[in-house]
Amino acid sequence: FEFINSQEIVYCKADGNYTRVYLTDNSKRIFSRLLKETEALIESYRFCRIHKSYLINLDHLKKYKRGDGGSVKLSNGKLLPVSRHYKEFFLTKIKQ
Repeated sequence: FEFINSQEIVYCKADGNYTRVYLTDNSKRIFSRLLKETEALIESYRFCRIHKSYLINLDHLKKYKRGDGGSVKLSNGKLLPVSRHYKEFFLTKIKQ
């Protein structure tokens, strides 16, 4: 088992029956859980689902670019899409 501080997680990405977790030190870990299960474990922290494949740590959000769904830029420079389905939920979360 490995314990990871939630502040070290920049974002999570779905990968079939696994979740890839990208950390602040540019390393990544693979969990044998669905992204939905990972989301349930960390939902009380500052995480937000932005796409069926992505869950981001709002503390690492640097920029949101508007568009059909839009996109986000994270502290590690990664650009990720925001789906139309999750856009309103995401915008509500960042306004809180």
